[in-house]
Amino acid sequence: MPPSPDIAAALVPYFHLRYRARCNLRCFFCYERPHPRSVPRDLAARLEREMRTARRAGYRGVVFGSAELLLLPGWREVVVAARRLGFERVRMLSNLLAVNERTLDELARAGVDGITGTLFAAGDADAQAVSGGRDVFSRQVRAARRIAGHGAFSFSLHLILTRSLARDPCGNAVRLRDALAPGLDRMMLSAIEPVSAAVAGHPQYVHGLDLDWPRLLARADREGLRLIVQNIPACLLGRYAHRTLFLRMRVARILEGWPRPPSLARFVDRVEGLARRTTPAGPCVGCPLLAVCHRYFDYPVKRRVRGLDERGVVTRLLAEEGVRGSPERIVAGLRAIDSRPPRS
Repeated sequence: MPPSPDIAAALVPYFHLRYRARCNLRCFFCYERPHPRSVPRDLAARLEREMRTARRAGYRGVVFGSAELLLLPGWREVVVAARRLGFERVRMLSNLLAVNERTLDELARAGVDGITGTLFAAGDADAQAVSGGRDVFSRQVRAARRIAGHGAFSFSLHLILTRSLARDPCGNAVRLRDALAPGLDRMMLSAIEPVSAAVAGHPQYVHGLDLDWPRLLARADREGLRLIVQNIPACLLGRYAHRTLFLRMRVARILEGWPRPPSLARFVDRVEGLARRTTPAGPCVGCPLLAVCHRYFDYPVKRRVRGLDERGVVTRLLAEEGVRGSPERIVAGLRAIDSRPPRS
């Protein structure tokens, strides 16, 4: 079986299965706090129903990506159900702290074939400042090496842009790649969205809008590392506006096509957040990149874009990934999504 593709590595839709469960850290930026002390007894059955609907909607891969899968009661049952339902790829997004030889064996037997490790520091002191946990980074490093030595999983990295990593984002990404996943040719880098005053005021928070993204991404390219970005508007990415996970998800869905039943089309819309964005205002009004822009927040930095439009962004994406498609048709699909009323 070929390696399980990272969620950022191909223009193929994946189903991100979301659930509320316990976590072993208290990261200041977490969307899901407070984590519940217990979960409903019927949670496994609920998740299986969600996955069954996702298969009917055309998803071929599933990613377990909320809290920590290994801390979810009945997780084995849910992973086995994913395989039984016919998902070709089953991946886990994890902070790696519950990973050991025993749990890796159990994950492999249940059917997980890929693990994406989320890191938010390059040392224990900074990791503790972010998460409240001791020796977090050292434990993550040991877990990553266990995964590499196990042989049953593909492994990729997802970095959260905290202040400690933002001091040298490209250099840190390359160093972590070389130390934990040599040969990895791409990585996901997520800026922290200012979801609250507490998050924005944390000492380890850094506003992603402060970085020179075109320069950062160009440097990573020279290092043989393609960075896929989350939570940055297209105008700040410039010629790299095609490098957002947001855009890749939408283009992947357009290439795959929508399911015909209206209920399944609404399911896709809900799980992928296809209609959840802010209304353009100020310099965003009339911007030629609206349909390819991550606009889930009213970003305080906005720039007029020159020499780049939606067709150019999509053309670059298709060319970079070696995927055939009509930029005109894809842009029409992106604009149709963008014209839908925002969700409340």
